[in-house]
This record gives sequence, C-alpha cells and structure tokens, in this order.
Amino acid sequence: MKRHLLLSVIAMTCAMTASAQTVQDIGGSINKGNTLLPSDAFNRAPAKVTAEQLLGCSEGTVFGGEYQEYDGVITGTASSDEGRKDASTSLYQHFSGCYYKFNAVRFIGLFNYYSPDNGWIYCTDRGGIDENGQMTKPIKVRVAFYEDGDDGKPGKQVFNKIVDVVGEKTGVKRGSEEQGFSEMYFFRVDLGEELKMDHGFMQISAADTGDESIGCYLSLFTTNSLPEYSLMKIDKRDGNEPTWNQTLSCCYCFYGSGELIAQKAMGINRFLSPTESDAGKYSKVQVEVQNIGQQDLKDVTLQLWLDGKLLATEELGATVGSMETYKYTFQTRVDCSEAGEHKITVKNATPGCEALGNGELSTDIVIGNGIVSYPESMSSSSYYYIKNVKVGDIDNTSEATTYSDFTDMKTSIQPGGTLTLSVTPNNKFVGIGAWIDWNGNGSFDDVGETLELRDGTGEVKIPTGSNVKPGDKRLRIVASFDTPQPTGEYDFGETEDYTITVVNGENLPAISLSAEMLEATTSGDKKAIPLSIANNGGETLTGELKYDYILPNAPTSNYTICRSNVPAEVKDKLLRRAAIMGVTNPDASEGTEYVLKYDKGQDGLTGISNSASAIYANYYPGNMLSALSGMEITSVDVYIGTPATDNSIVIYGEGTQSKNGSLIAEKEFYVEKNSWNHIVLDKPVKIGDTDLWIGYKTSGLTGSQYCIGIDKGSAIVGFGDMVNIDGDTWWSMSDLGMDFNYCIRANVSGKRTPAINWLSLDKNQFEVAPGSSATLNVNVDASELDKALYEAKIEVVSNDGLSSAIDIPVYIVNDATTGIYAKAYTGDTTIKLGNRQLSVSAEKSISSVKVLDLAGQALSNTAVDGSECSIPLSNAAGSINIVTIRYADGSQTTIKVPTIR
Repeated sequence: MKRHLLLSVIAMTCAMTASAQTVQDIGGSINKGNTLLPSDAFNRAPAKVTAEQLLGCSEGTVFGGEYQEYDGVITGTASSDEGRKDASTSLYQHFSGCYYKFNAVRFIGLFNYYSPDNGWIYCTDRGGIDENGQMTKPIKVRVAFYEDGDDGKPGKQVFNKIVDVVGEKTGVKRGSEEQGFSEMYFFRVDLGEELKMDHGFMQISAADTGDESIGCYLSLFTTNSLPEYSLMKIDKRDGNEPTWNQTLSCCYCFYGSGELIAQKAMGINRFLSPTESDAGKYSKVQVEVQNIGQQDLKDVTLQLWLDGKLLATEELGATVGSMETYKYTFQTRVDCSEAGEHKITVKNATPGCEALGNGELSTDIVIGNGIVSYPESMSSSSYYYIKNVKVGDIDNTSEATTYSDFTDMKTSIQPGGTLTLSVTPNNKFVGIGAWIDWNGNGSFDDVGETLELRDGTGEVKIPTGSNVKPGDKRLRIVASFDTPQPTGEYDFGETEDYTITVVNGENLPAISLSAEMLEATTSGDKKAIPLSIANNGGETLTGELKYDYILPNAPTSNYTICRSNVPAEVKDKLLRRAAIMGVTNPDASEGTEYVLKYDKGQDGLTGISNSASAIYANYYPGNMLSALSGMEITSVDVYIGTPATDNSIVIYGEGTQSKNGSLIAEKEFYVEKNSWNHIVLDKPVKIGDTDLWIGYKTSGLTGSQYCIGIDKGSAIVGFGDMVNIDGDTWWSMSDLGMDFNYCIRANVSGKRTPAINWLSLDKNQFEVAPGSSATLNVNVDASELDKALYEAKIEVVSNDGLSSAIDIPVYIVNDATTGIYAKAYTGDTTIKLGNRQLSVSAEKSISSVKVLDLAGQALSNTAVDGSECSIPLSNAAGSINIVTIRYADGSQTTIKVPTIR
C-alpha cells in the first residue's frame, strides 16, 4: 500500500527553548529535544523509569504504535477537538498490519489551547483536573474507524462511537522549564464489540458538545518513531472546505483476546530485490511473506509477474508457522535490461486464503536510456534552510527555498584528492546530510555514497575499491528538522544539489573493458568467452583477476523497502557502527575450496549494550547449501574487536528462518583482538541440503563493547546479519537499524561439486601499455552441470585510481529452456528431477524409490532392481518433492529435492 502524503502548509511560527527545538502552527506542535520527563524526575532525583517505559502499551495489547526514545526522536501534539472555537480539528491515524481482533483502544492526550501570539499553552480547566493533576470529570471522546479511501484519505465509515472517558495520569509530563509542563493522560475506550480490520483509519477526537464556555482543548501525543502516518482535518467554519494536513503519528494501543482475524491468510510484506541499481537481464526477485492466519501454511504459492505477464508460479517448499515470516527467492529470473519502466509484481496464489493483508505487491524498476534522472527531495516548508555551502571552488550563499538546483556550480576532484565540504544552515539544531552519486546510477544508496559529516563538515574523497568513471557526479545536501534522507518529501528544511566533476590525472592508467557482463548458453559443452582489457591512459596498466561463484538459490543483498518493526528494548541493545578499521581479508586456509560468507570485507565494528551475552550468526538456507552437498566445513574465520570473557564458534542445524535448530558444533577459542581469528573445528561439519546457522557466541560482555566486525553493507537481511540477544528470538541487524553484514566466514573443503567447478581463466594477471589492449579467455565447462542457470563474478583489480575494482557478472544458461532440473548429493547417490522425470543413480543396489509432495501425498512408489532408475512423474507440480530411496542392504536416504529454473 502506498502512503499518500497530503500536505497543506499553513503559515508557521516558531518558538525556541533551551531544552528543545519547537515548531508550532494552528494544528499542533512538534519538538526535537528533551520534552518528556517522568514525574519523579521533578523531585531532582534520577528517574527510576523512563518516559518510554511509562508510555508503553499495557498487558492485553494486540497491536499498536508505542513511543520510542532515541537520539533525534521528534515528539509533538496534534489538536483533535471538534469543539474548538477557532477551528474544529480531528486526527485520523492510519494503521496496517493488524491481524488480531480488537475490542478497545487507548491513546495519550493532554490539554492546551492555541494563541496566535504565543503558540500552544497548556491548560487545566478541562476534565476537572485537581491540584494533584488527576482528572475527576469525563470528557466526551469520539472513536471511529474507516476503510482506506481511493484518495489516501479516510473512506467508508465502519464504526463510530462517542463515550465519556476520564483520563489516567501516565506519570509523564511534557514541556520545558520556560513554557511549563503538562500532565499527559491515558484515555481508554471500550468499543463494545470486536472489530476485524487489518488496515484503515482510526479517528480520535473530543466530541463537539456545543458548550461555548470550553476554551481548553484535547490534543493527542504524537511521535515520528512510528512507521505509519496520520492526517489532521481542520475546519475553520468559514464556509470553505476543510483542509487536510499530514502530521506525526499518535501513540495508541489496540486491546483484544489475542485471536487472529483469519484462519488461513498470507501477506507479502516487502520486496528485498531487485532495485534499479542491480536490475539487469538476470535479475533475482526476493520477497518476504508472512503467515497472518491461525493455520500453519504448507502450500504457500506465489506468482511472479513482469510488465503484466505471468512468468512463473512457484511453491515455497517450506512450512510457514502462524505469524512467522519467510524470505523467498524466485528461481525464475526477470529480464529488466531493456530501457524504460518495468513493473515487477508478486501475487499470493496460495489456495484457500482469506482476503487479508497485502495479497499483491509491486515495485517499479526504471532503466534509463543513457539519461540519469534523480528522485525528488523537497521540504514542505523552508523555515529551516541552507545558508551557505563550501566545497572546492564552490562557495554559495543562498536564501530560503524548499529545493534549489545548483548543479551548474561545479568543482573537480582527482584520484587521491580530498575536498572539504562545509554546510551552514540558518539554525544550528538542524540535521545535515550529504551524498554523492559516484557511480552515476541515479541513486544515493550505494556503498561509499553517504558522506560522514560532523557539525555540517566532512571530507569528499573518491571511494577506494570502487568503479568511478570520469565526469559529473551529483552532490545532494539536505538540511532537515528530522533525520536527513536523500530522497522524498519532508517537513522543515531544504535540499540543494551541486556537481562534483571527477577527472583522471595526467599520465595515469585508465582501464576499459570490452564487456560489463559475460554470458553464454551451453549444452553440457565447453566454451571460451573473450574479454578485452584496454588502457586509455598515459601510464602502464597492471592488475589481476579473481573470480568467485554465486551458489544457486543464494539470497541477494539489495534491500530498500520498509524495515520490520522491532521492540525498542531490543533495538537499543545494538551499538551503532564504530570507527572504520579497514583490515585486509584473511587468506584462504590450506585445503579451502570455497568460502561461505556474506560480508564484502571488514570495514567497522558493532556490539551490544546492556546485555551480557549475544550470538551473531550467518544463516545459510538448505537449498543454497545443496550446491556444496558432500563437502565439509573445516574452519571459521571471524573478525573480533573487543572480545567477551567467553568466546566460541557455534554451528546450528535446521530450524526456521527466524530460529536455529540443534547445536552441531561448538569450539571455544582465544581471541586476538582487532583482527581476524582463524578457528579450526574439532570435527568437520558435513554439508547437505539442510539449513545451517554459523555464528560467533559471546558471554561475559561488560559495558558497551564493539565486539564483531562488519562490512560496509548493504545487509543481506535475515541471512548475513542475524543476532540473538538473551533468548530464543533472532533479529535481523538491518531491521535493528544497522545495514551491514557480519565478518564470519566458513571455510569449505573436500572435492569440489560441479556448481563451483565450471569456470577458469587463461591468466590471472595483466600488464597493458598506454594505448594498447590485451585479450584473455573466460573458459566455461558445463559438462557436469545440470540444466539450469549458473552465475559467478569476476573481479578486475588494477592500478587505475578511479576504477580500481570492477565486478563483471558471468551467467551460464545450460539448456535451461529444455526443462527444470535439480541435483542433490547424498552419499554416492545422484538425484535429478526435471521435465517431470526423476533419475536416480547409486553406487549400490536400490530396492525402491518413493516420491511425496510436501503435503504428504504419494506421487510415486516404484520397485527397483539395480543401481539406476528413471521414473516418470506426470503429477509432480510442486517446486520441492521428498524422495526416499531404499537400498537392498536395508538402509535408506530421504532428501528434499528442489527444482531449479
């Protein structure tokens, strides 16, 4: 569901206090700074509990939005009183993802009135507030619910009730020393019936009683720490249509029995990939789905659509428990290489599902035709703005606007050079952010594109280990009352765009490659793909080539759409990223044939606060590991900063995507701090087709310790960034606000499987004179590959100061058009499933082969006399089947066999 931002800007006034920055208008106020204090803090003693704890939802809550405390949080008040003399106001809170029945709501409010000269003033002459701040008389409150309207406003009303309610003190006051403090109150309204709404609008407002003597009005407590938004309807009773303004979300709780709305329902939470920056001919589509019904789902089925055409219908091949999430990578790829706009849509095709949640989700991918366009970034109000920007030859002073295009102002930078960026806003409390689109793809999300600023000042350098071409690069600067972001609409601030021109220095090497992507179609044969390396510079170009395989069904690393909600008490325990370390990656240990990893090289540290123990882990799904089946994990490398008292490497077996299985191996080790640690396992762990969790377990943490290494990101959400803090629950570090992967690497030894043994290079090093070129061959051997898509990555590292590291993807389509195949290794038995045909080949005699689908239905039960068989499976429609092989010696093997497109 898209959020509709309805902003009707009203003339703003501003008041400053020593403790908080405040913006006020006729609809309410927002504050950045210390505006909430627990009541016991007024005794001049340290508060025993925090405002966040006091304002949290109470027992019986099934859904809601709670206030969270963190640096830079913004709170506010939103007037919501239909009886206001100067303007009737009502707040409409949008919500989505409520999968439980509810019968009561609770919100937080206080009383104030608006003065055109002095802004919002707290008052106590409403609700019979006594000398202790207790309410003694009820006020009439309206609670109503609406369906979503087509225009982003509330649509059809489905519930409406006016009740008398007396507020209960929260134990928190809001305000400042200069303007005074007001008690905040809990207001709970029993609805009198159970509502079943997973999304819509909730209206909360004091009802108009017609009492002209009332001059003290209800306002709701609001905050930016909630994922949803709210709208305020203001009617000035002047004969004109009411205006609708977007405001911060109010804090609320829904109460109920805990019963889910649906028996069988499934929602699609978010796209994980692709994004515009990684879309291409073989784009991998990954989504997160959630079981939002009471039944466990064994038959989750998804459809993949591209530009209105159905590409594939695929089953997850896994059981998803009630309220569990599951990240699924489609085996079918999408071709987004053609210039223009592409719409990727995923639809829920699970049979028997009730209409609840997002049954369909789309993302737009725009591929430019050589012309780069940038997403808008603009403020709704220029009350705060950028006064001056200095960088290189640019020294620009400007007046207040919401957006300024200064891209005609340019300054240049060379490899190894440094520019100082200095941004001066009109108010020192405003946040400043800056980004440079170094790779020129029209986004500011890539590694190295966010500048690190302190008090509006930072350094501009061309990122090392990147691929930056000469030419103009966009510098975007945002000043914002809220946390600055490079795109989108926001309140109170300004965006300015400038140009940084990258130039290559004289007499320096300049690399040019004949292809940005290599691909070939094979039929179990061998091919050579030529790659030319040219030097367009004035000095000898030298470098080397490395390559690595990407396993089939490996998750991707591009995650941009909506984070999961995480409790504040968990989020607060994760320490923010520490200083960059920049340590060289560990060398492969002797006997290592492949390294299981998600990190892209150690670049910093993270840790845990307020917890004595933690487990950091990488999660590898079984359908990914099946490409290495039969090989063994013999050792693990992990980067450790400040160690705990007890440190060990742990490997867990299959559980779910959010919970590990049983412990397979654990090895304690002595830590070399601030370095990579190499730990050899006592007994190798054999890889099959089941999930593995490979992690670093700590205990005895004291204080705030940055203990584990992380890369630059982006996080492979739910796979390369899992953390367990004091319990059974695992969290994605990205959903906790840390967009990085852990530096944990598992070294795999043994005979290479075909999936990691099909590529080779003529030579690994090159030297090219100025004005010359050299050609080498990328050799492909598909003789042992199944009929599927395989991919690898070649990294070209050179002494070119701009393009010092270039990645070239390699794609091999091995007769993919003739069928769907999968290969699993179980002992000395090879299994192939494709074209509705099952083939089994073993080193010993087989007595029978049985095939079941995931629902337990028998598809085939065939007697066999010999070590090989081929069985037709005309009714095998699922993407994963269970094959049981019984041998003549009485032993048997059961394995899940996925199909691969």
